Amino acid sequence: MDFRLVAVILGVVLPIGLPVAAPFLPQHDGQVLERLPARRDDPAMAELRQLRERLAAAPGNAEAAAALAQRYFELASADGFAGALADLERTLALDPEHVEARAWRAAIFMVQADYPAAARECVALDGRASELLATGCAAYVEATTGDARGAYRRLAEALRRATAAGPYARLWTLTRLAEMATRLSDDAGAERHFRDALALGITDNFVLAAYADFLLAHRRAAEVVALLKDWERSDTLLLRLALAEQSLGLPAAARHSQALGERFAAAALRRRRPATSST
Repeated sequence: MDFRLVAVILGVVLPIGLPVAAPFLPQHDGQVLERLPARRDDPAMAELRQLRERLAAAPGNAEAAAALAQRYFELASADGFAGALADLERTLALDPEHVEARAWRAAIFMVQADYPAAARECVALDGRASELLATGCAAYVEATTGDARGAYRRLAEALRRATAAGPYARLWTLTRLAEMATRLSDDAGAERHFRDALALGITDNFVLAAYADFLLAHRRAAEVVALLKDWERSDTLLLRLALAEQSLGLPAAARHSQALGERFAAAALRRRRPATSST
């Protein structure tokens, strides 16, 4: 699983503006997460394999990436992330230097609002991971627990020093800085970071959603429509597009709201449907 998919997963899992952990930042753009053991006869695992194969066949397919991300989230949230934490703990028992496992544990602890546990994982990354990853992990905890200004300053300085950081690492960091600047009511800084992130030329659902939220909060709905008009396939972006259209009184708002309702109803039905066993 490369960084692009991780970004999609966190975009699906974590609503913009909530106190959450940052997705893991890799040492390089092609880095993958370790595949943890799973039962071959588990229907959920079979479905995941199919979704992974679909994405592997078309790495640039955002729809395939989003489908896989959504399924990972559904499976993780079904047991309150306990299974994921247990698997990551086993990974660290075998390899205490496993950077991705620690970063994922920090992210899960942040979702659970267990900030001391998340901070401990970030401390463990120091010296094991890149400076940008370790600083980003700690900065997100600090920004959530009261030191947003100091966290913002430290992460911005780390990005300036990370001259060799790849485009996806820069995208991740710029988006985090934009969110922190928003918390600090530094609208000009947030705008600058969002525009720098978009200027990288990377199509990223999470960044588009974060920037759309920023624009909506500042009553710039027309810019949201222009930003997201070609993104009807994404549920998270279609939601923001519909909100912008509604605020502008555009006819498309009703059609897009209906499409969202149908998608959410279909997703709820799939989650309620019992698994069928083969005879």
